[in-house]
Amino acid sequence: MRHCKTEFICDLAETYGIYDWETVPVFLLASLAAGLGAGTRTGMKMAGVIAKPELIMLANIFDAVNMLTYSLAGAEGEPPESAADRYFVENTKEEKQVEAFASGEDFEKRRQELLEKYANKH
Repeated sequence: MRHCKTEFICDLAETYGIYDWETVPVFLLASLAAGLGAGTRTGMKMAGVIAKPELIMLANIFDAVNMLTYSLAGAEGEPPESAADRYFVENTKEEKQVEAFASGEDFEKRRQELLEKYANKH
């Protein structure tokens, strides 16, 4: 959620009427964040889309009809471009790996392993 602070603040105000979010206990904020739907700014950002689910669904229907028309017309030339694809944030091919640690010591141990690993490569 670090990368979508503004969106999260707007969603709290719009969805729950919370305008002074810094006064709300963290556990309550976490519960409210979990309750935000896919159509909220935060939900869309976390899913990597730039449009509400309803619009993406309509674009997919449009794509299906467009492809059906293209195939029934003899399928000559390039197939039509997808309208729905423009609503997705381009994902990098590099997979993001997330690690969690039970303690600071576990983190430091893993950090040291990675430092040694990459120091030996260069």
